[in-house]
Amino acid sequence: MDACDAVVTYSIPTATDDCPGVTVALTNGLASGAAFPVGINTVEYTATDAGGNEVICEFTVTVSDLQTPTAVCQDITIDLDASGNATIVAADVDGGSSDNCPASLTLSISNDDFDCSNVGRQQRDPNGYRR
Repeated sequence: MDACDAVVTYSIPTATDDCPGVTVALTNGLASGAAFPVGINTVEYTATDAGGNEVICEFTVTVSDLQTPTAVCQDITIDLDASGNATIVAADVDGGSSDNCPASLTLSISNDDFDCSNVGRQQRDPNGYRR
């Protein structure tokens, strides 16, 4: 599924009191039937009685992104600086990685510092992939 949200329907909380006239209102978060984004979403309802007394009912709705991202790597050649060092960032070796929820995509690399001992060598990560 390529969705980055989920339509969530829940039962609206109810409240009782010794006196009639209790109202329950959504005071924070999304209403039942709304599209909730990936992550932890807090919903809050406040019940108020005729005397102005209030109580808050709060719950969370967690929406998970279960679709695996696509990682696309590219080889690069870097030049060492005058001190014999170079640093790269994940974007330098990203060849077009993607995710159905782009805001959830985080790229990282295990080795970002290089020096003269790396000249002409191809690095391999723990899984044996060139980088």
